[in-house]
Amino acid sequence: GYKDVAIVESGIDCMYLWSNEIPAVAMGHAGINKNQIQLLLNAGIETVTFASDNDEAGERFRVEMRKKLPKLFTCYELEIPYMYKDVNDIPQRELKQLQENRRYSDISLSIRLWLTITVFFRLCNKYIPII
Repeated sequence: GYKDVAIVESGIDCMYLWSNEIPAVAMGHAGINKNQIQLLLNAGIETVTFASDNDEAGERFRVEMRKKLPKLFTCYELEIPYMYKDVNDIPQRELKQLQENRRYSDISLSIRLWLTITVFFRLCNKYIPII
C-alpha cells in the first residue's frame, strides 16, 4: 500500500491529485476526526501532506492538522500559491514542482506561526490568505 498521502478537504481535490499520480485522501470537510485518523494509521500511512484550500476553512483545516497529526505521522504542507483557491486549480507542471518542494511541518514552528498570524488577523479584523 501507500505510505505517503496528501490530505485534502474535497473529493474533487483528491481525484485531481490521483490523476497527477499523487496519492491522496479526502476528509469531506475542513477537519479530521478520530475515526479518519485511525483509518490512516490502520492503512499503514507514515507520511501526510496537508493540501488545504486557500480560504478561511482551509486555514482552519491546516491548524487542526498541525495540532493532531505531527504526533502520529511525518507531516508536510503543500504551499498552494495565493492565486489558486484549490489544489485542483494548480496546473499540472506547477503541482508536481510544489509536491517536490513541499515544506516539512514542524509542530512547534507551526503553532508559533499560527499564534502570530491569528493575533495579526484579529488585530486587522479580517482574513487574508497566507501564501
